[in-house]
Amino acid sequence: MKTLFTGSDVLYLKGYHPLLKKRWIYIFFFRILVKVLDRISEGHYAISERLAIELRKHVNKKVDVLEWNIIHKEKYPKIQHATINIMYRKFNNVRNQKFYDWLTAYDTFIKIREYYRYNILVKFVIIDDTTELSKIFPFIDMYIRFNRWDGGDPPRLVRECINNNIPTFYQVGEVTSLEVIRFIENNL
Repeated sequence: MKTLFTGSDVLYLKGYHPLLKKRWIYIFFFRILVKVLDRISEGHYAISERLAIELRKHVNKKVDVLEWNIIHKEKYPKIQHATINIMYRKFNNVRNQKFYDWLTAYDTFIKIREYYRYNILVKFVIIDDTTELSKIFPFIDMYIRFNRWDGGDPPRLVRECINNNIPTFYQVGEVTSLEVIRFIENNL
């Protein structure tokens, strides 16, 4: 048996974030679970090399990178539309919404959306894990993703957008709204 680590689970191993203080007991027991799994499993999988490097600091067994294949391999034909549709992924209905909003730099997205509030041509399409991408890819003109931490390197959705010739802004770490606005302006 091997265990699979996909992203925020490894972030829980790194340290306590102030927005997770209410979940400290969960994180404490999660760390114990990882130690137990490390003893009884044959090894571990991580979905990217970045994640594997971080995971290796916390486990003794071998960590292999198991790359997730893209789901939408076919290129969806673009459908003509009047607006410029910019896709942004937001976690919804998660137990610790404030933490996930911090993780995905939702505050930066709000500033970007505010910057374009009077531009009737620019529309933001906010998706979550329930969105059927095959139905919206034909209408998407850009994808912006800037996370303070990300498990994928690059994440599957970024690779799927690139595969569908959708200009993509992807950055891990702190990003300013101005950097993203420059990207949008250069791709209008």
